[in-house]
Amino acid sequence: MLVLLKKQNAISYRIAHSMIIVYSKLKQFDKAMEWLSILMIADSNRYDDEQCEFIAEKLAFKIEDMDLAKKYFIEANIKSEKQLVKKKEYLALIKS
Repeated sequence: MLVLLKKQNAISYRIAHSMIIVYSKLKQFDKAMEWLSILMIADSNRYDDEQCEFIAEKLAFKIEDMDLAKKYFIEANIKSEKQLVKKKEYLALIKS
């Protein structure tokens, strides 16, 4: 379990994720999308769970690209073994 946690906290991933959050709050979605592409390739040794796709889905939802949001939701849901729809964070997103 410790190895998994170490890989989930890779610095390149955390920086890219932070930049997506910052640019999203500033409503500079073009820059956030650039950082999303970096996030997707950041630290290839990182444990590949549904987090990248969930972040991408939220960003696509914010820019109102529902086709892209649906694509990322399907990928995230598959990776989470269909547990994504049970997460409170996801439920809050679809209710907003």
